[in-house]
Amino acid sequence: MPQQKWFARLRGQIKDRCGMGWGIADRNGDTQLTRRINDGKQHQNPRQSVQLGVPWNPACSGEIFLKVCQHKQLVDERHCSLAEAKKKLDAKDSATPTITRSLEEEDSGWEAVIDPRCRNARVTSRSRFIASS
Repeated sequence: MPQQKWFARLRGQIKDRCGMGWGIADRNGDTQLTRRINDGKQHQNPRQSVQLGVPWNPACSGEIFLKVCQHKQLVDERHCSLAEAKKKLDAKDSATPTITRSLEEEDSGWEAVIDPRCRNARVTSRSRFIASS
């Protein structure tokens, strides 16, 4: 019963976000995404399906939802098939991140991230602690 509840909620979220024709199912522990092309019946209702590579598990429902939305966006924007969208997303996910700036640049590292006010407060607090010792 709990499995049906998480599935029903996720299915509703997908319908609300992606519209009719987008569905998910369990296929041997993996999530299968299916896109129904038309609202016709039988042979007038072609479908496309792909395996998302996300475990069919309530703990992965957020990742499933995200992947479904990413696939739909690519299909709509690029007018491509579900299989082509999956290939593009898989290539993007497996791409190695690259550094576009030198690590030796002056504003790189944690010091660039720390807000100057925090840095000054840290120095002031340390000075007060040392003075009171």
